[in-house]
Amino acid sequence: MRAGKLRCRVQIQLATKVADSAGTLIETWATVASNWWADIQPVRAREYVQGNQVQSDITHTVQMRYFAGFTARHRIVWAGRVFNVVGKPINVGERNRWHEFTAVETTV
Repeated sequence: MRAGKLRCRVQIQLATKVADSAGTLIETWATVASNWWADIQPVRAREYVQGNQVQSDITHTVQMRYFAGFTARHRIVWAGRVFNVVGKPINVGERNRWHEFTAVETTV
């Protein structure tokens, strides 16, 4: 991976659970890193009907600088768009330099 390909500055977010005033656990997203360099490339798109609404999602391949502890519980945000990690991110070459993973951007 050439660093020059990393043109997207993303935020890395982690799902956390917090209790509201009634004690109910609510999932929220906390930003754990900002201005992280990544390359986001679309791979395929599809449309489907769910709940009498047409929805679409776009699958991307993402390569980014290594982030220790990065898992499928994380997501990335770029330019107001949210990319959910699918599966386990790969530590390319096991050298702790790059992560590569599939992400799905869902739009309604």
